[in-house]
Amino acid sequence: MASDGIWVNDATSDEWYQKGMEYYRNKDYETAISYFDKALALDPNFESALNKKGIALYQMGQFNKSQSIFDKILTINPQNQEALKNWQAVLKVSSSSRDYVNTFSKEKRTTSIFLWVLIVVVIIFVLVIALLFFGI
Repeated sequence: MASDGIWVNDATSDEWYQKGMEYYRNKDYETAISYFDKALALDPNFESALNKKGIALYQMGQFNKSQSIFDKILTINPQNQEALKNWQAVLKVSSSSRDYVNTFSKEKRTTSIFLWVLIVVVIIFVLVIALLFFGI
């Protein structure tokens, strides 16, 4: 592990994970992920490190990467309830984001159509007024 705060190359996956957790608790997710990656380099199926990495990615708004991590955990261990809960949370946020984008796009199209109709009505109104006043 560490000697006087200096990490040596023979740190175990659990030691890298614990170091990552220090940064994770302080919401320094990028640094935490770098330590989780070191743990995962030693043990690619380290479910706790994968799970915390997935949550950190989620907190950073990287939903697709986060979901991939939870997919991997559930492939390793389909009974991992924490990973399943997190996977569902990511799916819900991703779906909500898509729904918001779709709703926004639909509202934008509706507003755009409304503006074009309003412009046409104003032009017709101006032409009618011009005809009445000037007998064009």
